[in-house]
Amino acid sequence: MKDDQLEFLDEKKCKDIIRKHSEFIQFPIELYVEKTEEKEVTDEDDEEKRKRRRMKKERLKKKEIRKRRKRRKLRKFIMNMRK
Repeated sequence: MKDDQLEFLDEKKCKDIIRKHSEFIQFPIELYVEKTEEKEVTDEDDEEKRKRRRMKKERLKKKEIRKRRKRRKLRKFIMNMRK
């Protein structure tokens, strides 16, 4: 962008322009804004996230094991019914 156009990078400036000019048209103009936030992560936070991920994996594994057991029981039941 040229130096004299840098003011249009400002979100507030863009919103004001859109608001001002959208009054005269029949369809709405929308501005999609992406906000970012920088956050300093400590080792404790990182370790906590890893711990949560590990626990989630363990729960999913247990859940999968229960599903397999149910399927096996169901198969056995069906096989016994056929006999």
